[in-house]
Amino acid sequence: MSSPLLGRHCLVFSGTGTLNVAGGRVTNSAGFLGIFEGSVGTAIVSSGTWANSGNLTVGVSGTGTLTMTGGVVTVGGTLSRGTFGTINLSPGGTLQIGTGGTTGVLNTNLTNNGTLSVNRSDSSTFSAVVGGTGTIVNAGTGTTTLTGATSFNASLAATAGRLIVGDGSSLAGFATGGGLSASAGATLEIRSKGLASVNGLSTLAGGTI
Repeated sequence: MSSPLLGRHCLVFSGTGTLNVAGGRVTNSAGFLGIFEGSVGTAIVSSGTWANSGNLTVGVSGTGTLTMTGGVVTVGGTLSRGTFGTINLSPGGTLQIGTGGTTGVLNTNLTNNGTLSVNRSDSSTFSAVVGGTGTIVNAGTGTTTLTGATSFNASLAATAGRLIVGDGSSLAGFATGGGLSASAGATLEIRSKGLASVNGLSTLAGGTI
């Protein structure tokens, strides 16, 4: 790791630097990759955990890249991406929004080829468009509503709480190329005014779809 500014509880890349998390746990409040013009900040998580209790911003005025090929990146505040920011959620990687409380926001469109997990205890609505062929999981006890898309290639899962997808007012219907699953006590709800198409396997383990 080179050229970071380790402020009080913050991890800031103000020059050119790379954070490699290949095991263990890195913890900070806010994280900034590429905060100033001309700066280049990179974070690569292949194993272990990078825990941000506050906001994580990728590409502020500089260039920022977050790549997840394994391990877990948690964001307790807001995950956002600037004009020169790139987020790569690859197979084996997990991005968790929220840490079991009432905060955690996905404030950027995302290509998810790994696992996108939402872990909140309250009701939250995200309008970001989530593409990719990974898995979207509601892991918290709260209700998560995704309004950014009416079609997914990802698998959709509720391991706790309620996951709501689709748009009940849209005639475009709903479609997913992935599977649906709901664990015991959890609910996965599809909203569609038109045709709802599910092209994958549906699994109930004591839950409700």
